[in-house]
Amino acid sequence: MVRSFVLIPLLVLACASGEAAPPAAPVAVVVPAVRVAAGEKLLFRYFEGDGKTAKTADSIDAVPAAAREAVIAIPETVEVPAGHVILADLRTPGADGTYPYRMVAQSELDAELARLRAAAAPAAPVQAKAPPVAAPKPTGAAQAKSGTNDVVMFTASWCGVCTQARRWFRNKGIEIVERDVEEDPKAQADMAAYAQKAGVDPRSLTGVPVIWANGQLFPGFDPGRISGALN
Repeated sequence: MVRSFVLIPLLVLACASGEAAPPAAPVAVVVPAVRVAAGEKLLFRYFEGDGKTAKTADSIDAVPAAAREAVIAIPETVEVPAGHVILADLRTPGADGTYPYRMVAQSELDAELARLRAAAAPAAPVQAKAPPVAAPKPTGAAQAKSGTNDVVMFTASWCGVCTQARRWFRNKGIEIVERDVEEDPKAQADMAAYAQKAGVDPRSLTGVPVIWANGQLFPGFDPGRISGALN
């Protein structure tokens, strides 16, 4: 299997200490070999409308033609380096039926999506975005109705593991409330409130997904442990 290498600065989230930290040295990151083509085991996250609303498709044909220039491809069997995504151009396949892609850090992804939003803005008015569904306040009260579940998942549009968790809950028929930590201005504060209620230091929550299930908090997606918290 042939793999190429690119130099991408590591993105580290940490509290400021008062003195500027020395710049991070470029670190070699392996670009995974993925075949982006029809029929492959991939999920796709695409952006349309205002460029912020992300939707999921399980095939290339299900991605609208207008949204194919920059699509996050999420392989089911290939591990993507943490903090990075595979960004594919699904407009025109090559002679072998595959579509070009590149691996980008989240900061580069944000810049690319911002460029697409700016390009699309004059073409059509921005559709009104429905307000996020408010998550239940962390009171710790048990569910009033037996058999129901109180599940809130804090996510981000670029997160492949969030997509896996979303599919897992859907397959079990469990309704969840999703809170995007980048798009929902109150999500970070609410996530911290859930953490404190569960006895978890909010500063330890450095990634997504973070899942609240019936009074328990799960940093990351661990289906075995989460199943034990569900009714």
